[in-house]
Amino acid sequence: RHFTYGVCDAHLHILGKCLVRVLKDSLGSAFTAEVEFAWTMVYNFISAIMVGGLQVALSEYNAEQDDISMPPTPGRRSSWHETQSIAQQIEEKELLGEGSFIEGNMECYQIGRHLQKAIFGDVFEAIGMDSGRSFAVKALDLDLVRRFERLQQEDHQFCESPLSEVKFAKTMSGLEHVVQMEDEFADQHRHYIVSELALGGDLLECLRLRPGGFPESQAQILVRGATMGLATLHLRGLAMQDVSVENMLLYELADGFALSLS
Repeated sequence: RHFTYGVCDAHLHILGKCLVRVLKDSLGSAFTAEVEFAWTMVYNFISAIMVGGLQVALSEYNAEQDDISMPPTPGRRSSWHETQSIAQQIEEKELLGEGSFIEGNMECYQIGRHLQKAIFGDVFEAIGMDSGRSFAVKALDLDLVRRFERLQQEDHQFCESPLSEVKFAKTMSGLEHVVQMEDEFADQHRHYIVSELALGGDLLECLRLRPGGFPESQAQILVRGATMGLATLHLRGLAMQDVSVENMLLYELADGFALSLS
């Protein structure tokens, strides 16, 4: 439904910022950093579901256009062109999407498809222009990162850290079953964290696509990967806060998958 209204990812990003500003003006001193964090998490959870729906709707729309036996849906076609026009009116600094280029410390990256929402930003597929390798790029809103980093310094019980991968990168370096940071950098609006792309996606999504689960031999490999990842983190004095299947990424091998903790 929202696709036919002309809604796109960029609108949801701007809406999230507007929501925070309205709450700040309305609540006054009651709008604490903890309240902002709670609302940010709730909105990003909802918008992640909506982005997924928009991507499905766009895929269906494109399929209609490619199918000569099915005439285009006039209302939906019109809405999409209007969406493109509206998105072009949003300040360029607010937009990061397919085809964009970002200059990293290691190389320049071309942004590909949107993979998922993160608490503090978005995750995109990307290609390294020098290496030709596929990466996952987490693009974090710089304003949010700075605010919550300050909150963590002021309140040690607030354990959510937007840049935990950066903070503990050296400690986690070389761990076989833990996702390794390949690059990190910032521009005027975002902080970027680059890692190898997990073509198998996360374990939760993979299980959804496999109602019967994995063969026992493959399941053993995945469980061992998760266990070894946690064990090696503990040996280096680190604890993983959110041990969940969403944070277990699958890397395709010739004969199955390897698992790393994210």
